[in-house]
Amino acid sequence: MRARQAHVHTNGNGSPRFCVLVPRQKNLGASFPVREGPGSRRRAPRAAEGLTSLQTLELSDTKLSTLPPLQGLTSLKTLNLARSTLTTLPSLEGLTALKILDLTNTKLTTVPLLQGLTALETLDLSGLKNMTTLPSLQGLIALQTLSLHGSGITVLPSLEGLTALKSLYLAYTNLTTLPSLQGLTALESLDLSGLKITTLPSLQGLKALRSVSLPERLSNDPAVQELRQRGVFVELH
Repeated sequence: MRARQAHVHTNGNGSPRFCVLVPRQKNLGASFPVREGPGSRRRAPRAAEGLTSLQTLELSDTKLSTLPPLQGLTSLKTLNLARSTLTTLPSLEGLTALKILDLTNTKLTTVPLLQGLTALETLDLSGLKNMTTLPSLQGLIALQTLSLHGSGITVLPSLEGLTALKSLYLAYTNLTTLPSLQGLTALESLDLSGLKITTLPSLQGLKALRSVSLPERLSNDPAVQELRQRGVFVELH
């Protein structure tokens, strides 16, 4: 089976800066050379060696069963695994430059520890229907967008310390309660559509809030009127 064609863009010294994958056949899924053995599924090599300058790793829409260790990718800024068939992820430890992590609509049931991803700005876990819990978000001081839309999550960890968060998408998850949102002083957009919550958490301290999407059942909640009086756009679903 033919692999995707990888175009590796280099720095002046010849080291890889980012990798763009051009699909030759949609059903293959590796940015690394793929090895196959008798009766085995496709798998990536044992390590991502010699790629310390790699900034973008694009593996969306691929059929890849495993990834090699990623610890050596110290310059990696974007990791896109959206709609891949991965069921597990290796440790993300050491990816201190990572800004975007896209795991949308994968088959993952758990996400590795996120602590230490101090540069992370976008975490997209939308559509992870088999994921019911999320690791601690503490220490994600640069996080601006968190999307769990359509995931199977039932409990949300503390959001304390996410002072850079601007967009929080929790629509159509299995959440029935929410943690305090009071420390999210930069929050501009909040999507709670389709949730089974019966009351809103306090939003009074969220001075940057511009738009909120809520379940229709909360239309008479006093907080909704208060939001509209503040000029916040409120949409009911």
